[in-house]
Amino acid sequence: MTPTSRQTSNDRITLIVDPQPPIVSITAPTDGQTFTNVTNAGQQLTLKGTGSPGVTSYSWSDSMTGELGTGKSLTVTLYLPRVSNCGTPISRVITLTGSDNSGQHATSQVTITLAPPCN
Repeated sequence: MTPTSRQTSNDRITLIVDPQPPIVSITAPTDGQTFTNVTNAGQQLTLKGTGSPGVTSYSWSDSMTGELGTGKSLTVTLYLPRVSNCGTPISRVITLTGSDNSGQHATSQVTITLAPPCN
């Protein structure tokens, strides 16, 4: 048998991929951690976070200061307003935001407490 005509067909399919949002978590400091004897010199902390493989940028912020910096790990100094002997401890919320290449964001938060010395 000899074919007398060739038949071809083309179909076009459009796929829309909705990537999973990134996941981030704060590994240090821990939620609920209290730092005691915080003086006017402040409390130096190393903030550490992790993220799912698609996370391309990390940024840190604080409920009192605002933006702290960028990166998976960041060393910052946090201060108490008007430190006085046996003053009131202050709670602060630390937030890590991770972003991926498709513009999706994820956040993780911990609450820490800074307490002045009580001599």
